[in-house]
Amino acid sequence: ERLYYPCSTGFLFAAPGLIQKMHLPFYGMIVVSIDDKPIRVRVDGIEFEERALALWARDIRFEAAHTRFVAVSANPLHPSFRAFARLAAPHAIVIDRLRFSSLLELMMRAVDGRDFSHLDAMTLFDGTHAIAHEVLPSLSPLDARAQKLMSLLCVNPRSSLTELSMPLELSYHRTSHLFTEAVGV
Repeated sequence: ERLYYPCSTGFLFAAPGLIQKMHLPFYGMIVVSIDDKPIRVRVDGIEFEERALALWARDIRFEAAHTRFVAVSANPLHPSFRAFARLAAPHAIVIDRLRFSSLLELMMRAVDGRDFSHLDAMTLFDGTHAIAHEVLPSLSPLDARAQKLMSLLCVNPRSSLTELSMPLELSYHRTSHLFTEAVGV
């Protein structure tokens, strides 16, 4: 197993195989099979057997025992997170694996763990998100207050709503609504 942390807005995980239940509250995820074999993923009680998909769920069960794969996540600070949070039930969308062909060699190096730098991890992280962005639900841009809220969260992700409301000059209640709009949860 190999785990890479390219930035504060998510992580990159690459593995030669895995059977595991994961609890990832508030994460969007893109899963891509490197070997062109399907990965079995159970999301909210519904099972998918696909080569690539984007999903949003708290509890995920992966079954890729003999399949090399890469999983790239987005937490609430990632610009694409709102799109993951808006995936309609069953909160997963199949992506044509061929869309990731340009990243396949980098994905293989990530799983093998050889000649794979932090810059490679960031390139793979950003490239995978860019490809998935094309099929995720489209979003309207955030207004200036929501952008400021996201900037404040990037500086201090553990800020309370009360702490966020002061520089925004909004009430706790309005900040709560703005947070939901900006983050998606």
